[in-house]
Amino acid sequence: MENNKKYKVTDWKLSILALVLLLLVNVHLVSSQDNKKVEDLKKLGRKALIDRAVEIINDKDFHKENYDRTKVMVGQNKLYVIFDVSVRYIPVITSFYIPVYVDVLNNRMSVKEVSNSGFFSTNFYDTPSLYTKQVNFVINAINKSIESNMLPEGKVTEDITINIREVFAYYEVELISKTKNFYCRIDKVSGRLFEASSTDLPPQKESSLIELK
Repeated sequence: MENNKKYKVTDWKLSILALVLLLLVNVHLVSSQDNKKVEDLKKLGRKALIDRAVEIINDKDFHKENYDRTKVMVGQNKLYVIFDVSVRYIPVITSFYIPVYVDVLNNRMSVKEVSNSGFFSTNFYDTPSLYTKQVNFVINAINKSIESNMLPEGKVTEDITINIREVFAYYEVELISKTKNFYCRIDKVSGRLFEASSTDLPPQKESSLIELK
């Protein structure tokens, strides 16, 4: 009786082992197939991949030219197109989809939302040219202030993102870099910075994705 019980336990363990091995083989096959798909997609080139991402989004309200920071990021079995905005101006009671991520390999889209007490539906970023005056006002105010050294070159560089939320008497401003967040409010009339503060950020993990130029 004991021998039969041992045999049954052994058979059960073998079945589990076989199932695990089968799953590992399937994962390896799927990964290999994805690797090949990524290599094939890379051959299309950056512009074609961005156009394909727009097709995947498939929304008449999305216009890629409104997103001035577009990247194609590639990994061993991943390929994303990321539509982002370097200076996000968000008027009162408004929300925008920023950034927009497109998984080209799996034909999927995901988004993050930047909101300014938006009561209405969130939209894709639209007509940034309407906000040029306000954006320039904020950047000039930051450059004139001794409270911030976040724009050492006097402009928004590739490693900096700015969120500007319009309030009735001032702008709420957040500058985000790889190492620091700087927050302040800027008076709409005088351009004076107030309630300024900064926070050091922990080191970021190195991404396994590489930008396709």
